[in-house]
Amino acid sequence: MTGLRVLLAPIGSRVLGDVVENLIESEESVKVVGACQERGQIEPMLRETQADVVLLGMGEDEVPSLYSDLLGRFPDLTVIGLAKDGQRALLAVDDVGADDLMATLVAAKGSSR
Repeated sequence: MTGLRVLLAPIGSRVLGDVVENLIESEESVKVVGACQERGQIEPMLRETQADVVLLGMGEDEVPSLYSDLLGRFPDLTVIGLAKDGQRALLAVDDVGADDLMATLVAAKGSSR
């Protein structure tokens, strides 16, 4: 397995960004392939890094149109939005199969305990 390639986009506070980056880097099968300073850099960096996942911050009650725009341009991409407080996340995936859906449901339930 080549590992999961993650692009970090602006998450919110620098502290939360550092925590997330350290968490990701502690997993052997996951690699941070880049970090954007601005949302406008996401698409070019996705093309450059060929990331599998982009993790970005989202405001309260926000589901950015950026999610659907990114999924439209990068159909194999997974977009994870993380709330500024780090307590909530939103997962956006295009063309979810039954196995993917069940794995996500099991993982989500396990993480909520």
